[in-house]
Amino acid sequence: MQDAGSLAEIFLHQSPACQWMVSTDGAFARFYGDPLPLFGRSAAQLVGRVPGDVLGPDEATAWRGRFARALRGEMMLLRERRTKGTWYVTVFPLRIEGKIQFAGGSAREITPWAVAEQELRHTVLGALKAQEFERTMVSRFLHDSVGQNLTALGLQLDL
Repeated sequence: MQDAGSLAEIFLHQSPACQWMVSTDGAFARFYGDPLPLFGRSAAQLVGRVPGDVLGPDEATAWRGRFARALRGEMMLLRERRTKGTWYVTVFPLRIEGKIQFAGGSAREITPWAVAEQELRHTVLGALKAQEFERTMVSRFLHDSVGQNLTALGLQLDL
């Protein structure tokens, strides 16, 4: 039977999410899963390197800041958009014996959910527009038809 450590490694490597660890100097230390869709590089290209060496300048600045915040003890929940997908990303401190030793990260692609959410927004917006159109039509009917009839009836009663 496998020990708990090796089972955890198997689980992490086969998970549909991508997890990683960043050392206190800000370099990628380990990857589980495929970082390519999120970082645009393979694990072999990222491990041992800092974001500024392997990512574009804007992206490197963002990740460096996130890792620094995690290494100070902060946890972040993010929603990242990439050219072909949307990701939920969590960046958090990893403590060993009470001391922060690494920044950890986990990312899971949520593109199908994001697409469904966008479609739901469009559907709700369409329903609201239809409701507003109906209200406008009823308002016009009451003003133009019923209002004029009531005015004519009032004039006839006066006569």
